[in-house]
Amino acid sequence: MRPLTFFLGITIDRSSKGLFLSQQNYIREILAKTGITASAPTPTPIVSFPKLVADDESPLLVNGSLYRSVIGKLQYLCIVRPDLAYCVNKLSQYMNAPREVHWRAVKRALRNLSGIINHGLFDSISQFQLTCYSDVD
Repeated sequence: MRPLTFFLGITIDRSSKGLFLSQQNYIREILAKTGITASAPTPTPIVSFPKLVADDESPLLVNGSLYRSVIGKLQYLCIVRPDLAYCVNKLSQYMNAPREVHWRAVKRALRNLSGIINHGLFDSISQFQLTCYSDVD
């Protein structure tokens, strides 16, 4: 067998310094599904103000299944992109009754992804050392 290069949507690039894990193709699929491929990227995945709330004045989203599908895909993306974990966690709180304002927040997160599509996780090849801490008070 040859060395692993692709597994469950994760691309593995090997070098003498370590492994680089990315999901560029998976991100492109999400952007194509939502029609955000040609949008201008945003610098941050979520804004801090105004705060997202469940009972917003905006109307309920017509296609709630699309919202849930995209959030599920973003949750899987957090394997290689932990920087999105807060944003995806916040957006997943509204999957029961998503509103237009929540969908706009998802589109912002996707536009952020379009600008940093080549980011991923790098694992350097070095001596592994596990350090654990415990509070035994």
